[in-house]
Amino acid sequence: MGKCCYCRGPRGIKGSDGPTGSTGSAGPTGSTGSAGPTGNTGSTGPTGNTGSTGPAGSTGSAGPPSLTSITIFTGTTGFFVPSNVTLITAYCQGGGGGGGGGNRSLITPDLVAGGGGGGAGDYTESVFIAIPGETLTINVGIGGGGGSSGTGGTAGGDSSVERVGPTFLAIAKGGEPGQSLSISDVENGGNGGAGSYGGGGGSPQGSGEDGIGGLGTYVSGFNSNINAGDGAPGNISGNFLFQGGTGGVGSGAGGGGGAPTKVPEYISLGLTGSGGQGGQQGNPGTSASRYGAGGGGGGGGTGGAGRPGGNGNQGYVVLVY
Repeated sequence: MGKCCYCRGPRGIKGSDGPTGSTGSAGPTGSTGSAGPTGNTGSTGPTGNTGSTGPAGSTGSAGPPSLTSITIFTGTTGFFVPSNVTLITAYCQGGGGGGGGGNRSLITPDLVAGGGGGGAGDYTESVFIAIPGETLTINVGIGGGGGSSGTGGTAGGDSSVERVGPTFLAIAKGGEPGQSLSISDVENGGNGGAGSYGGGGGSPQGSGEDGIGGLGTYVSGFNSNINAGDGAPGNISGNFLFQGGTGGVGSGAGGGGGAPTKVPEYISLGLTGSGGQGGQQGNPGTSASRYGAGGGGGGGGTGGAGRPGGNGNQGYVVLVY
């Protein structure tokens, strides 16, 4: 058989590598992988320079006025409300009532009766809205006059703040007067006047007691050893103790005047004092020494007419705004 020409011969020796071919074009970018952990915070850098100052802002509107102004009135007048004042507090004290005159019986000369003490004027505190530029009327109550022999005193005047209209923005009533008894009733002492605190009752041949609420009560009879009633005291306010006037001693003595209840703690224009004292038998009552206090009642007469009662004192008005 002959030799086949298609049979593979043995592997020859490997030839050397040919040169590297050129780099092929880049394939498409793969998807982003997940974020790695946060690294440590770096150190703080140096502080930068201060920037320039910005422009000033516009001025704001004015605020309400402070409540620092105080005006005291001891006589009737007008008050012009300053600009920007819209709220005012008024402290008003009415005038005190006058004391009643003492009396003496014309039939029985030894039968005498003291007049009642005048009542203190009322005290009020009020807050009201004011209109800048308006003029308010300030009324200050006068003190009531003391009664002459056998007659009662007169009432104290009202203190008030009034707007045109008239409209009362604040008011304190005056104290009522002390009384004097008629000849037919002279065995009894005169009643004290009503007010914020009343005056004491006058003494007959009996006694008068404190006039709280304005009635100085009395005891009918002929006991010459019982004294007249004291005026009722007011309250303690700040450093002031408002003492009612003392009643006279013995039969026929006048009752003491009542004292006001209060005064603003920052007011110190000589408002200390008391209600007027009742006169002893045969002596007149004294006038009140305090704004708004009532006068003392007159003492009964001996061998003549009864003695006059003391005058009440005037009131006042104080405005704070």
